[in-house]
Amino acid sequence: MVNNICKDILALGADKAVCINVDDIVFDVGFRKSCEENRCGNFGRNYTCPPYAGTAQELINKVKSYKKAVVMVCTEKISGYDDKAGMQLADSRIAKIASLADDYAAENGFEYMVIGDSSCKKCTPCKAVTGEKCPDPQKAFVSLSAFCVDVAKLSESCGIDMVWDGTEVSYYSILLLK
Repeated sequence: MVNNICKDILALGADKAVCINVDDIVFDVGFRKSCEENRCGNFGRNYTCPPYAGTAQELINKVKSYKKAVVMVCTEKISGYDDKAGMQLADSRIAKIASLADDYAAENGFEYMVIGDSSCKKCTPCKAVTGEKCPDPQKAFVSLSAFCVDVAKLSESCGIDMVWDGTEVSYYSILLLK
């Protein structure tokens, strides 16, 4: 069944979709330090980021409550680390795939959760900035960083070679299944 889900995710447009056991996901709470240092500018400004998203341990425990993970990857060629357009393209593609995977899992009656590649961007700015409630918290994906997922080790678990030489960029999302 899970292998069929991977094929379906590929059909949605992901460049790669690999099914693994959740036990193969490596966590590193040190990644939360980047969140707390507000490196991306979303700390306290996005409901899918700390401190709103939950503690590192709460989020890790949430992932561990699932059995299977479909790791979804979108990759784009870039002309260097300052190629913002190439990075934006990969980011928008994986966000679309995550949203389509969410619809797919809901339509097929799975008990699931989607983890995004970065903070939710459905409302600009996030309603956290204005103090309003999130209009659709079920569709607002919390980032891999907030969940403390070690993406390099995740890549290894999936047998995916990550390129770090400035010629391509890969963005990841995960569909978790009970």
